Amino acid sequence: RFTKFPARGLRLLAMALVLAASLQAGLAQELLLGWETADIPDPKQASLSAATVAGSLEASLLTRGAGLGVQGTAAANTFFATDWNVADLAGAIAGNKYFQVTVQASDISSVSLYAIRWNFRRSSTGPNAMQWHYSTNGTDFTAIGDVISYTGTESNGLAFGPVELSE
Repeated sequence: RFTKFPARGLRLLAMALVLAASLQAGLAQELLLGWETADIPDPKQASLSAATVAGSLEASLLTRGAGLGVQGTAAANTFFATDWNVADLAGAIAGNKYFQVTVQASDISSVSLYAIRWNFRRSSTGPNAMQWHYSTNGTDFTAIGDVISYTGTESNGLAFGPVELSE
């Protein structure tokens, strides 16, 4: 559980293609942020606004790292990226090949996060491993959990998580 992180925000990086992501808080597992990719007008758009935003949070965008491209034709109902040509996590970080969301409390001073759940969809040429990272200052990132391996190519992706967030 990340407890009482500052209102300036928490940045989460996913080293993988995120079809839909959600952050949950509290024992009741309230959905805090959620991104919906069904019927988005342009899967190549620079960012995707959260469709669900809890009242205690600011609006959030899902964005690509600067090392990713959007060449080719995207599958339906995706916010996608290309150029995942790295051998490992260190290469993804150094090459700015990730997706990112920012979690920021609104008019309160803290938010507690307990778990991350997401759906992942990849093509046969997409990344086959992912790991979440967080930062409270936007510069120094810490890994959350273990690297997750996934080589599936199901047309609707696969649900992952929860990745529990501990103090």
